[in-house]
Amino acid sequence: MNKPPVEGMPWQEYAFERMMAANPFPSIMGRVCPAPCEDGCNRNEVEDFVGINAVEHYVGDWAIENGRTVEGPKVETDKRIAVVGGGFPETQAPALAANRSLRGQIRAALEGGMPAYGECGGLIYLSRGVEWRGQRHEMVGFVPGDVVMGERPVGRGYVRLRATGQSPWSDGPEELAAHEFHYAALENLPEGMRYAYEVTRGHGIDGDHDGLVLGNLLASFSHQRHAARNPWAERFVGFVRACRKRGA
Repeated sequence: MNKPPVEGMPWQEYAFERMMAANPFPSIMGRVCPAPCEDGCNRNEVEDFVGINAVEHYVGDWAIENGRTVEGPKVETDKRIAVVGGGFPETQAPALAANRSLRGQIRAALEGGMPAYGECGGLIYLSRGVEWRGQRHEMVGFVPGDVVMGERPVGRGYVRLRATGQSPWSDGPEELAAHEFHYAALENLPEGMRYAYEVTRGHGIDGDHDGLVLGNLLASFSHQRHAARNPWAERFVGFVRACRKRGA
């Protein structure tokens, strides 16, 4: 385990700060996540799975009990963004399909050039529809493919990606590490689609590619970690700002 960088800093505080860089709601996520990754964790082959949700739960509660807070924005900009929570769209597919108004608004915004990033569950939600347990549910329909949920993971574990130069964002690292865990297969995509990454390890969308590029959308099965070597969130925000200047 990494040691806190400051003498006397509790390890829980250090863990909280590290978590908050990627997950602003560790206490909540530790409670609501059903943790399907535990069944597919590679450590099961050695001893036992890593209980990430339990760690998030504990560290988040520790921060609340000890008065740890996060600074808010220094300047209010009145800018609006849309965040659709990730997770497992197939388990909520009937409700997502029933919200036709939201699906229509998101598709219209994407068709109008709204910059967007869809990661795993986001990619599934933006597809034409998802088939799960013998039932099909309509999704946003911007990604021209159909999602079929299998009984076994399609992609599981660490992923290595090589940039193709097709990403709509500014250039990042030529090669990057990520991870994937999905039972979903994206089928019936037309030929000639653009992809931001070649998959050198893992599965991604089709075993060879990940990071589907459609207009100003980048959507993938791979989960990236915002880190010094790959500050993808900063690059995405920069892309959003550039689109705003262009009037997209």
